[in-house]
Amino acid sequence: YTLAVKVANRVYALRDHLDRAKERVQSFEEREKLFGMEVSDYSELDTMMEGFEPFFKLWTAAIEFKHSEEEWLNGPLSKLDASEIDATVEEQYKESFKTIKQF
Repeated sequence: YTLAVKVANRVYALRDHLDRAKERVQSFEEREKLFGMEVSDYSELDTMMEGFEPFFKLWTAAIEFKHSEEEWLNGPLSKLDASEIDATVEEQYKESFKTIKQF
């Protein structure tokens, strides 16, 4: 579980870096337009972000499941709602199935 958390933190950090890079690209493009320059091609960043998205979704789903599992197995039984747990597991299964198809 701790390894999953470490990897998830790295995945979240990488996503933050990509998001900040996208913001910087938008800023560069605006400046280039403002100064009448030819707008540079930053399509490689979009390609990287698209390629990373399935991995981000997969790790996000995995860590969310681990958090839920921890709560379900070690939390107070009186706080558990079977229909809520069923809906959560069903939704995570669907999302995971869609994500795995992208690989």
